[in-house]
Amino acid sequence: MNLNLIRRGAVALAVLTTLAFAALGLAACDDEDEGSGGNADVIAAITALDNAGLHEIEVELTETGTPPGDAQATALRMQSLVKLTAWPSDLSSPAEKLAGLLGEMAAALAGNDTAKAKEATTKAHNAAHDFSFATWTYLQKKAGVAEEKNTGMDHASPTGAAGASPTAGHTMSESRITVENPRARVSNTDVSAAYFTVKNSGSAADRLLSASVDSSIAGMVQLHTMVMEGGTAKMHEVQSIEVPANGSVELKPGGFHVMIMNLKRELKEGETLTIRLKFEKAGMVEVKAPVQQIVTSGMSGGAMSTPTTGH
Repeated sequence: MNLNLIRRGAVALAVLTTLAFAALGLAACDDEDEGSGGNADVIAAITALDNAGLHEIEVELTETGTPPGDAQATALRMQSLVKLTAWPSDLSSPAEKLAGLLGEMAAALAGNDTAKAKEATTKAHNAAHDFSFATWTYLQKKAGVAEEKNTGMDHASPTGAAGASPTAGHTMSESRITVENPRARVSNTDVSAAYFTVKNSGSAADRLLSASVDSSIAGMVQLHTMVMEGGTAKMHEVQSIEVPANGSVELKPGGFHVMIMNLKRELKEGETLTIRLKFEKAGMVEVKAPVQQIVTSGMSGGAMSTPTTGH
């Protein structure tokens, strides 16, 4: 992985993004929160955070077990930026939380525990995604422009249908992810499952790396598939699920699916389960999955869902 090339591209993206969104600061300059920095300062700070390279640091840790040489310095710089920026009052609390997680990331990267460093980096990266979305939504609302909706579009697609905001190190041509027909199974025991279709309209393949739900819902979430072994369908964990370029993959009973385990409460029909999906290129995508009665008898037949290409 050429991190220098990625970061040079990120700098160029930051410049273009700042120019593209500069009108937000001008449009809302007459209505700033008392005690907060100017809108231009907020835009500059969130653009720098978006392009800091947290995604690349997490990927490098995952793939090689070793962080980039400047990973700790990046975490410390971003912590300083978040702490010193005068965020509007609506964002002050999440900013404080993010600064704390960036500090924990920097401390973990200074140690020799790779697992701890990866966990801290993942938490900081996820929090940065959430904070970026909240910040751009706040700015768009103040500017009186259409607000983006966090409905599953790749964060790396600034002009996508869902209006997602730009995120570190990605280009629009790499991956454009949408998640369709999400649903979760009513739980009769301490396990459930979620199913959906992932579509990639970008020119490069992507991978679904993990899924998660709130810790108050379940203790463990994994990506699974079903395979036939000796005439019996058996479930196995998988480390990732590929989503081909200009193609799709369906997660369904009998094939790939999200397994939700160690449930802490019953999932009842009619409620909605929030699931966070992490993609290698697209980053974090949050989906709302209605909880339904789902027939899974087809799993015994061993039917496998496979990626389809849509050129």
